[in-house]
Amino acid sequence: VSRNPLFDVMFTVQNAEAENTGGLPLHSVPIDSPVSRFDLTVIARETGDNITLDIEYCTALFEARTIKRMMAAWMNIISSVTAENGTGQTIAQIDVLSPQERHRILETFNKKEHVYPEDNTIPQLFSQRAQANPDHIALVDEVSGQNLHLAFGYLDKRTSQIAHTLVNRGIEPGHIVGLLSNRSVEMILAILSILKAGAAYLPLNPRNPFERNRFMLTDAGVAHLLTHGSYIAEYRNRWTVFDIDGIGESAHPASNVDLPQLPSQFSPQSLAYIIYTSGSTGTPKGVPISHANFMPLLHWGCDQYDIGTRDRTVQNVSYFFDWSVWEIFITLIPGAALYIISDEEQLNPRKQHAFLLRHAVTVLHVTPTQCSTLVNLGKKTVSLRFLFIGGERLSADLVERGLEMVSPSCRVY
Repeated sequence: VSRNPLFDVMFTVQNAEAENTGGLPLHSVPIDSPVSRFDLTVIARETGDNITLDIEYCTALFEARTIKRMMAAWMNIISSVTAENGTGQTIAQIDVLSPQERHRILETFNKKEHVYPEDNTIPQLFSQRAQANPDHIALVDEVSGQNLHLAFGYLDKRTSQIAHTLVNRGIEPGHIVGLLSNRSVEMILAILSILKAGAAYLPLNPRNPFERNRFMLTDAGVAHLLTHGSYIAEYRNRWTVFDIDGIGESAHPASNVDLPQLPSQFSPQSLAYIIYTSGSTGTPKGVPISHANFMPLLHWGCDQYDIGTRDRTVQNVSYFFDWSVWEIFITLIPGAALYIISDEEQLNPRKQHAFLLRHAVTVLHVTPTQCSTLVNLGKKTVSLRFLFIGGERLSADLVERGLEMVSPSCRVY
């Protein structure tokens, strides 16, 4: 076995008085041992009024700086209990950290003075970006065969017109609108349009059994559902169903038409979306997220990463997972382009790799499972500037192999 069967840490106090040696002086001699017998051994020796400590540790488990911090914490404990009135303290009152270490953890590592804007909603930030870069490409779709390249200004105006259509058909601020969609341009149009109408969207997986989607729609109190024509028949008997494709086709923006003001009765505290848990441990539960809930993450991401107008992100994460909201809007709000990928390419590692190279994608969000399939190809993805891996258990081996897949300048999270 690689571990001691009885214990891993040993503490020894050597305070026996020296035997009478007839006047011969005795001196302790340090012995260098190449192997640590235990994970950690601390030996305390009393010499007159002093106590010296020898620490032996396994270098496979601890770094020297870790041992130094551990010993510093021990000295803090000793100083605390030996101080005046120290013996009257409870264990909870003994401070392990020095004032400097406490300041570093609570203040330096956990800065709270950064104030993020609290008066914005997702549509407001998107419209601000559209005004700043109206001609920059926001959305690219080759899936439909039309080779669509939609600019921010066009996308902003088109989604505003769709939002007006939704409002005219009965969707009001505060409503929760179901969204049943494949990965497509229409999916992005629907999300932005629902938010602009002041409502929140509830994303549904088209591959779910009808009963699961029915439960979520009913549980969330949904009255309106946006979906593709192929799903309408199954849902229209219970909900007011709008055809995403039809609404999108009927809402092409005219450059000379001024749109009336959209509803203003929603605020950053209004709901933006609801994501349901998988229900693997019981009944699925809906998690409502407001614009204000999402804003700190979005603003932090914009500050932390230099994602901008030169970047291209593939819309890779399923939109009914919470991560997709971050993927979509950490792309669009800073002015990067979002590329729609087909299911065929997304599920085939070779085709997805070819897609990444063909479009010079610079930002990729993947689960460890999907990252592993790309890594196993043994091919470089040199265009990536950011690689985000998450959503599942991640092994150190996959991280190392993932680093080999990208260029040295790529930032991997």
